[in-house]
Amino acid sequence: MKKLLKIFAVMFIVSVALLAVAAYVPNGDVADAVTADCTHEYSEVVLAQQPSCTQKGWLEHYTCTLCRKYFVKVGEDMVEVDWEDISSPVLVHKWSDWFVKPATCTEEGGEMRYCALCGATEHRGDTIGALGHTVVTDEGKAPTCTETGLTEGSHCSVCGTVLVAQQVIPATGHTVVTDEGKAPTCTETGLTEGSHCSVCGTVLVAQEVIPVTGHNLTHHEAVASTCEVAGNSEYWSCDRCGLYFSDGQGSQPIEENSWMLPLAEHTEETIPGKAATCTETGLTDGVKCSVCGTVLVAQQEIPATGHTYDAVTTGNNVCTVCEHEIT
Repeated sequence: MKKLLKIFAVMFIVSVALLAVAAYVPNGDVADAVTADCTHEYSEVVLAQQPSCTQKGWLEHYTCTLCRKYFVKVGEDMVEVDWEDISSPVLVHKWSDWFVKPATCTEEGGEMRYCALCGATEHRGDTIGALGHTVVTDEGKAPTCTETGLTEGSHCSVCGTVLVAQQVIPATGHTVVTDEGKAPTCTETGLTEGSHCSVCGTVLVAQEVIPVTGHNLTHHEAVASTCEVAGNSEYWSCDRCGLYFSDGQGSQPIEENSWMLPLAEHTEETIPGKAATCTETGLTDGVKCSVCGTVLVAQQEIPATGHTYDAVTTGNNVCTVCEHEIT
């Protein structure tokens, strides 16, 4: 630090000397003449500079690029001034007491003091080497479908400096799976098609319940059986689900064909028989249904009896039954 201050001081002295040489005119009369005749070309404004422990200060001013005189602006006029009128000397350091500064992760420590004005520091004695960072790993985090993740990083547990910055990993987005819909039935609700994420399970499109359709019933009236055609009891059938019911509300299911009735009994009617004769066959009595004509008891054929001869009564040549005479 002392070497730096010496360098700044030498540079400042040299620059002042150069300005003095440049402005120097051996003949005072000639110099006055040059200044008096100068048309003055003003430089850009030189902004004000506060004095510090290493540098002079000055007020806002202008310089003439021809005669190198100093001017300040008062209203619209340029007023010539001396450098001493607008400048202030370098300040003297205001040093603190000597103290021991502990070493940090990145800066050396040791005995030092600082200037309360400019913040300059001075060291004396041996320095304490920088301690180096105490590395702590910052665990990474895997991204999810909807949240970003982080790469692994690290920081110093002492000073908090981030050594390896964690990088944001974009969210992966959902993996969409279709949830198939289901058509409603007469007795069960259905579902609309939906979707969800196969990774996190989030429902993306909720399935909606479709109400039951209810039975679409057709009424079948009762039909009495006959001896030829079986009848049926009253029943209802659903055109949608194919089920059968014994009631019009569709609450009492029945088996298919359970409504069928047995055939009605035949109405019996006697078929008169015919007695056999000596020369012709006969028939027994039979039975038939008077409604459908079905023969219930078939008639049996009775053989012809043949002639009967009695030698005492009629002689051997006349039948005692039919009186047929043998010639």
